[in-house]
Amino acid sequence: MRRLTVWLSIGSLVIVAKTCPQPYRRRDFNVDIKGRLLPIEEATTMDAIPTPAKAGILKKVGDGKLRVVETYLKTGQPMMYEASYSDNKGKRHEVLVKADGSETKE
Repeated sequence: MRRLTVWLSIGSLVIVAKTCPQPYRRRDFNVDIKGRLLPIEEATTMDAIPTPAKAGILKKVGDGKLRVVETYLKTGQPMMYEASYSDNKGKRHEVLVKADGSETKE
């Protein structure tokens, strides 16, 4: 394990374990206060995700700068893909898309 982070907010506690199983590959495990596994995020590349998901991310990023692409796996749901990017003014954003490229909020 590389780092353990604890987030505490009103009525909830989330523990995030950041691991690095291979060089330059990051995997985040999120666990709530009751021990339930929340989404697992793992760093990946644009070439490793489905073409429609890649197109959906690139459409949202537009002229901005793509920063990080991650797989996003939530228990009982199909794989999704999350990307963080900066717009032309340097403001950071995130987008979450399904395998078919449609944007979702989780």
